[in-house]
Amino acid sequence: MRDEGIIEQYFRNPEVLLSFMRRTRKPVFHKSNIFIRDIQHAIQDYFETNGPGPVSRPEAERMATEVVSLYIGSGILRQVDNQAFTLNLQEFGTPDSGTYAMLTIEGGPMPRLATSNSAAPVGVAICAK
Repeated sequence: MRDEGIIEQYFRNPEVLLSFMRRTRKPVFHKSNIFIRDIQHAIQDYFETNGPGPVSRPEAERMATEVVSLYIGSGILRQVDNQAFTLNLQEFGTPDSGTYAMLTIEGGPMPRLATSNSAAPVGVAICAK
């Protein structure tokens, strides 16, 4: 995992990381703000689930810095300040159904919202043991 080309190998194509972020409920879309810590945590999660193995926090921080530099250089990210960036990728536009539709759990729908008719009163739920 200490290979210098690891970023090129895994994240040269920005859709790999950005799509992973969407699948893991870290919604990113065109013109949204992305923070370096979001990218760092996404990299850690990516390698824990898809990569050759987990990476340490310092490794993920270094990789996030490299990813940001790569994406700024290719025009995918625009720097707002030292830790915030704006995504500039039309392919990640907001869906017609809105940004809530992007919040899925591993591609599945979000749990239904509880309605006042479906929720049991607190007292009943506690006494129902």
